Amino acid sequence: MTLVDAAPALFQTAVGYAIAAHLDNSLIAPGSPAQAGEIIVVYACGLGRTLPNPAPGAIPQSAAVIQRLSDLKVYLGGAAIDAASILYAGLTPGSAGLYQINLVLRTIRARTRKSA
Repeated sequence: MTLVDAAPALFQTAVGYAIAAHLDNSLIAPGSPAQAGEIIVVYACGLGRTLPNPAPGAIPQSAAVIQRLSDLKVYLGGAAIDAASILYAGLTPGSAGLYQINLVLRTIRARTRKSA
């Protein structure tokens, strides 16, 4: 068995969408999409140690940011989002092993081809 510091994974719906929520805790879905400028919460596991790091078996009672935040890369539509858009990445208080990434959605400019 190989042990690693982190093995990130997103939680997914049955149809393959990442589980994410609006700030009112309603799920982001095709009928309730996120909008540019909105802060959303994406749920994940395996993001590694946090500051502070809870004791083994303890359920975190407060937020704890991941230690390697500068290494975190989040991709949306295949493009890495600006690190400044990540407001928080760490443990979800009251949940064992559940992490959240809070981020601001920015508009993504589509690449255009120049005509010859």
